[in-house]
Amino acid sequence: MHKRNPLKNFAAVVAAMLIGSSALSIVAEAAEVRIVNLTRGQVFSPVIVWSHNSDFGRFFGFGDPASEELRAIAEDGNTQPMADVLSGDGNVNGITISEGPIPPGGSVTLTVENGQQISLASMLVNTNDTFFALRAADLPRERQEFFLPGWDAGTEDNNEDCSFIPGPACADIDPDNIAVPDDGEGYIFTQEGIHGQTGGVETSDLNPAQQDWRNPVAYVVITR
Repeated sequence: MHKRNPLKNFAAVVAAMLIGSSALSIVAEAAEVRIVNLTRGQVFSPVIVWSHNSDFGRFFGFGDPASEELRAIAEDGNTQPMADVLSGDGNVNGITISEGPIPPGGSVTLTVENGQQISLASMLVNTNDTFFALRAADLPRERQEFFLPGWDAGTEDNNEDCSFIPGPACADIDPDNIAVPDDGEGYIFTQEGIHGQTGGVETSDLNPAQQDWRNPVAYVVITR
C-alpha cells in the first residue's frame, strides 16, 4: 500500500488543493448555484461546479467505471485533476470551486458563467469513495431545484477503515488516507451508507449513528 496523501487531516487536505482565483468565473451573465448539506454526519469536500454546452455531455455513466478525475474527487475530495481537464475543454464555459468543506446543515452559494448546462461534484469525506453529482442539468429560465443522492465511485472497497478515509471522523484515529490496494467494485452505483462493525464491516472505524445517511444527501438550487 502507498500513501496517496501524507496530510494528517481534511482541513489540511482542503488547504493544499484549493485552486487559485483564476479558476473562478464570475461575469455579468451568470448562474447562481446553491448547495446545501442535508446529512447529519457527513462533511462535503469543496464543490466543483462548471457550466458547459450540450456537446460536453455527462461526465460519468451509472454502472460504468469512474474516470481518474472523478476518482480523485470521490476518494480524496481533490478537484484539481477535474479542473485541469475541464479548463482544456472547449465545451466548458466556466468553472468555480468552493473555498472550503461544507459541514452538515451548511451551505455554499457559487456563481458560474452561463452555459446551456450545469454540472457539479463533491465527496462525502467520511467515506471511502462516495460522492454526489449533478450531470448536465439544463440551465433553467429562472430557478430549478435538485435533490442529489450519494453515489459510490466503485474505485475503493468500502472497508470504512480510517487508514483510507480523509474525513474529520478519522482525524483522531489514522488520517493518513492511504490507497486501498485494489480497484473496488469497478462501477458507479448507489451508495448504501455506513454500516459499522455491527453492520458486518469488521474493519470499520465509523459509527453509523453518527456518519450514516439516508438519500438524498444534497439539495441544489440553480438560479439564472
